[in-house]
Amino acid sequence: MEQQQSISTTKIALKYGIYIGLGSALLVLVLWALKLEEVAGLQLLDNVIWIAGLVIAMQEFRKLNGGYMKFGQGFNIGLMGGTIAGLIDGFYASIHYRFLNPNLLVKIKDEIISGWEKANMNEEQMEMLKPYAEFIASPNFMFFGGVIGGLLAGLIFGLIISAILQKENTTNPFGNN
Repeated sequence: MEQQQSISTTKIALKYGIYIGLGSALLVLVLWALKLEEVAGLQLLDNVIWIAGLVIAMQEFRKLNGGYMKFGQGFNIGLMGGTIAGLIDGFYASIHYRFLNPNLLVKIKDEIISGWEKANMNEEQMEMLKPYAEFIASPNFMFFGGVIGGLLAGLIFGLIISAILQKENTTNPFGNN
């Protein structure tokens, strides 16, 4: 009797998480090289990379799984793939903003302090909060933000895409697929 090979959501998520993370990092590098990094509308291209990557990942899983994918399997691919992509994004962002574009972090810190001044905070309050502004505008925070952002993107996009692409195998009454 021939045994059906089980398809691993982890393997698919790892593969496409790496692709998404590298694609996202490459986008940041290209936008920086073209001096378009601060053009807000172009940052939406990152969402296109994420959505396309997760759609292709789930479609590949379905194809390898006989045309079927349960919602949970797709969600698992989205969440794990997003987390892996977020790790890569965060790692690249920490390097990018530490070595290639440290001026952007200075600008972020200055904007935070400017916001406090506009809110009429006194010098004592701003001095007390200054370490937080320095942390937020640091390469370490960029890493942390990349990881959390990847996790959240994987969660949200994974839920939506999995809901759209799910296809249950209704021919097997035992639900072994």
